[in-house]
Amino acid sequence: MLYGIILSNIPIGQNLGSSAALCVSASAALLEFYTDRQFNKDAVNSVAYQAEKYFHKNASGVDVSTSCHGGLIYYRKEFEFLKTISALHQKLPKKFEDNLFLINSGKAMETTGDMVDRMGKLYNAKPEKTEKILNEIEKITKRMVVSVIKEDDVYFKKNISDNEILLEKLGVVSTRAIKLLKQLSSYGAGKMTGAGGIKQGSGFLIFYADKPQELIDFLNKQKITFYKFRQNQTGLQRL
Repeated sequence: MLYGIILSNIPIGQNLGSSAALCVSASAALLEFYTDRQFNKDAVNSVAYQAEKYFHKNASGVDVSTSCHGGLIYYRKEFEFLKTISALHQKLPKKFEDNLFLINSGKAMETTGDMVDRMGKLYNAKPEKTEKILNEIEKITKRMVVSVIKEDDVYFKKNISDNEILLEKLGVVSTRAIKLLKQLSSYGAGKMTGAGGIKQGSGFLIFYADKPQELIDFLNKQKITFYKFRQNQTGLQRL
């Protein structure tokens, strides 16, 4: 019988990729245990993606790729057999990192699979409208990359806001999360992360603060859980 101890400080079920991080670390550990050799990140990522499907039946693969490779990842999936995973080799500018926060809007009651199913039904019911929104989200993703490269924080913040508007149009953001974002709007701009949720919370929000200390004071006063954003370029590593 094989036993192990897992230590993690990633909140579970909050759209922050806790299951992906588990799949990546477990895949790397088991591959080495059974073969007595270390595998490269691409190999580990491939195995971890298959494991992630046991947690989320329609897993995209983006979470495991991010956990495995670290840094900024540009991910595009056309079909199951046609995916592009590219490391941008670009760090977030320090002024971006200093003003970014992860803010808890409340745990989503739905699983990632539930939300993916919901999106599938929406696409089948309103294909043209849904396709238009998804195309706009793709454009914003590309603009986000440009804003990072140019270190344009105004453009970066605008893309966050624009993305959130489109996510709300898709119906994947809860009323509770939308209300919280409106409360926080005087401090900056934010958007939902992950698959979202509509019944109660939508998990964690990524938030760019114009007034970081005022935001912190407000969140502490309201007893809202938050984390200061810190980027990691390493990804998977053997300790």
